[in-house]
Amino acid sequence: MSLLSSRPFRFSVAFPGPEARSVLLLCAALLLPSAHRAGAPQVFGGRGEPFHRSPSTWVAEGGGLLLWGEGTEVRVGRAEAGGVPLSILTLDSPGTGGVVAGPFAYVAEAGGGLRVFDLRDPEFPSDAGRLALPGEPGPLGLAGDLMLVAVRGEGVLLLRLAANHHCHVEHGSTCCEDLDPLDVAYEGLVSSGADISGLAAGSDAVAVATRDGRLLAFELAPPHRRLGAVRLPSPARALAQAGGGFYALFQDRDGGLYRWTDRGAVERAAGIRARGRGLAAAGRTLYVAGESGLFRMENAPLLEATVSVTVGNFFFSPSVVSLNPGDQVRWTWAGGSHSTTSGTCPGGICSRDGIWDSGVKTSGTFSRTFTEPGSFPYYCTLHGDSMTGRVDVSGAPGLSASSSASPVSGPAPLEVFFTGTATGGAAPYGYLWDFGDGASSTDANPNHTYAADGTYTVALSVTDSASATADASPLTIQVGPEAVEPPVIASVVKRGNPFRLIVSGSRFSDDMDVFINGSEWSNTRWKSEARFVLKGGGSLKAAVPKNIPVSLRFVNPDGGEATVTFQWP
Repeated sequence: MSLLSSRPFRFSVAFPGPEARSVLLLCAALLLPSAHRAGAPQVFGGRGEPFHRSPSTWVAEGGGLLLWGEGTEVRVGRAEAGGVPLSILTLDSPGTGGVVAGPFAYVAEAGGGLRVFDLRDPEFPSDAGRLALPGEPGPLGLAGDLMLVAVRGEGVLLLRLAANHHCHVEHGSTCCEDLDPLDVAYEGLVSSGADISGLAAGSDAVAVATRDGRLLAFELAPPHRRLGAVRLPSPARALAQAGGGFYALFQDRDGGLYRWTDRGAVERAAGIRARGRGLAAAGRTLYVAGESGLFRMENAPLLEATVSVTVGNFFFSPSVVSLNPGDQVRWTWAGGSHSTTSGTCPGGICSRDGIWDSGVKTSGTFSRTFTEPGSFPYYCTLHGDSMTGRVDVSGAPGLSASSSASPVSGPAPLEVFFTGTATGGAAPYGYLWDFGDGASSTDANPNHTYAADGTYTVALSVTDSASATADASPLTIQVGPEAVEPPVIASVVKRGNPFRLIVSGSRFSDDMDVFINGSEWSNTRWKSEARFVLKGGGSLKAAVPKNIPVSLRFVNPDGGEATVTFQWP
């Protein structure tokens, strides 16, 4: 296999250390018939917040930056900045996925290869080159300095990035020396046997979703042994790894956001109405790219961590674990007869406190989710103070605030509906909105009308009952005539038998008008917002003769238009 680049080239993927085997547990759980006979899925999570309202097909997060793709454009923004793009990158063909690795972004193009951009100044990114691949790239993933690229007809390529970690902070600025983002090394190929629609990487394994509806897990180390394979209820569009446990998150074909738990249950996220296409996770925040925009779910319970403790002969390992509220401990029996029983052993005499008791077991597991802060000692009832452990749960999460608005642009007078959300801290909460035009509100979910054209910055401050305060990321409201976004023409390709033109790009309306050298051509077919066909056989061939340039004009009903010159062969 050859990998070509405009300069040298590199790749990898993973699931966390001991948790890697939880891939097997996940796969086994998915095989349970009860997982798909339980009726309607359980609902989890809060409502999804609109983050950016333009359609998007994929999303990636890294280093505090967020990338999301819309046709041949890639928007670059800060994850906490309310979906306001800092810059827009332009591709030669529609993007299919991306990753942020150090100061660089790697973006897959449907036309083939990876575009590389330098994001050290995200407001003014620069083109850093291109990497050629042996086929059409799909989703991308990252595990440390290993990049994973799904390639149609091949599998998952493993490329090791050579130079993305030679950065340091000096006097408040990021300094990167001798970086060459095209210096990558081929490290292997994980063959999936089918085209890949999504992948999720951990520290030593990768899970992939295939377009024929399977979930596969592979070790990253050669020879890339398969850990498991299951049939999903329907094909998944995207995967993400999230939280400290290991979870696979799917975009089901009905557009909803789902997760599969290690008990085989199917759960659906509330409030995500994005008809999702792409998925990314960062800590406890989940980003969903879809037809109706980019959504964000914060502090999603699906991202809770699972910490593993081994129950061995006369020991718990580790004996002390630290959690956040909502995290889970799973004890796994490795030998002998033991229990995990909450309680203390003062002076060597143990007593139960009634919080939990696994009972005496010789094998299997026992799990408990800790929702309240505190210190929780436990012991084995058969061995008393010679076999003890402790679970420490951190204090309640700090106060945080978020806000959203709808609509965020339009002509005056513009009525905008705002939503404020507070989490953590000590309820009840107080809200103070500054609408940017001199008006304010103390309602949690106010509405406000802007009478004059202009750009307004909206701020929300939340105060809890303990007088702690938190500010939401500012919102921008644009009042005035709405700009018309034209269709984007990425390519026009001639096909024969019968003669026709295939137009690829983005923002194609289903009733877009087409003009050839000024004359309307009505024999067309809309395939999608990214694909349009001019039909007509011999009559079209006469209107677009060989070796003669013609003008093709595309006009959407909203007035947005684009014109390109086409000549064949």
